[in-house]
Amino acid sequence: AAVDLQKLSALCGLSESRLAHLFTQEVGISIRQYLLWVKMRYAAELFVRNRPLSQIAHDIGFSDSSHLSRTFTRYFALTPSYLANNKLVRLQLCDTSPSL
Repeated sequence: AAVDLQKLSALCGLSESRLAHLFTQEVGISIRQYLLWVKMRYAAELFVRNRPLSQIAHDIGFSDSSHLSRTFTRYFALTPSYLANNKLVRLQLCDTSPSL
């Protein structure tokens, strides 16, 4: 599900512009850049699980697989097809959820 900046700012009790400013100030990147980074990490996880690139693109909200591939390459300096070659790359997924 897409994150709506208006809803997020309402949850925080801040205006959209104030939330965006504070986020960038504290995290060092814009909310938009952060959310795209989250999508790219999720795309990598789905790709490791042998999901087709076109399906991954659709699932995470890209218009097509080539747009996803270009963005993915920009973030990781590797093409998704390179990751698919298990003779060259071994990816290990880590559970990054906080333990309670």
